[in-house]
Amino acid sequence: MGMRARIRPIENLELDFVRTAQFGGAGQPQDFNTLLRVLGGRSNEGAARGANQMAGIGLSYSLPNLGGGSRIYYQFVGEDEAGYFPSCLMHMGGVETNTLLFGIRSQITIEHKDTTIARTTSGACGANTAYQNGTFSYANNGVVLGSAIDTQGKATTLYMKHKLDETSVNWSVGHYTINDQSLATHRLSTTRATGLVATAGLSQPLLGGTVSALIAHQDFDLNTAGFDKGTRVGVSFQTSF
Repeated sequence: MGMRARIRPIENLELDFVRTAQFGGAGQPQDFNTLLRVLGGRSNEGAARGANQMAGIGLSYSLPNLGGGSRIYYQFVGEDEAGYFPSCLMHMGGVETNTLLFGIRSQITIEHKDTTIARTTSGACGANTAYQNGTFSYANNGVVLGSAIDTQGKATTLYMKHKLDETSVNWSVGHYTINDQSLATHRLSTTRATGLVATAGLSQPLLGGTVSALIAHQDFDLNTAGFDKGTRVGVSFQTSF
């Protein structure tokens, strides 16, 4: 179950409030009373004590007069709560600007993600807390539903997008740290992995749809996920009927 509320308290500032909840399923209560307890945030005890909830706040501040339009954004999400407020936080933030590069419409983004969570003063949370829960992990068939770096990871990435008539060109380069604490049961790698990932792709209209091509290089292994270091190429076609 997911909830989102978005407000604009002043010009150029947007605040985003998000919340997710997992409950029910085999061997778990899923009646109306459980739903009410989950909605009311009372899931640390009683019938809903097995529920997994996350909540966070994001902000985006636009700078329309900087370049061709820019913005600064930041979001934190709590894996736990304290006093009905998110606790045990993971973070994401970035800067995005639109400009002309050599006469080409371009968008430049620098983004940092961090899913490492420090232990609180009361001894809660700590390493490998993100997207983990005793009853429900925040994953589907072993694939995390949150940030692709999964728990206990960091990534700093430069993204570039260019618009050439009907063709869109995009590329990225980033430094990644996966499973920083070498958790043996990590969903991506059983040991700490770190290195660079670079991608380049393009898309353009074709035959009433859109054809896209992507080449990606990764210089580290993710043995649990089955992604060895190396280069991959993909082509796709998308259309609507």
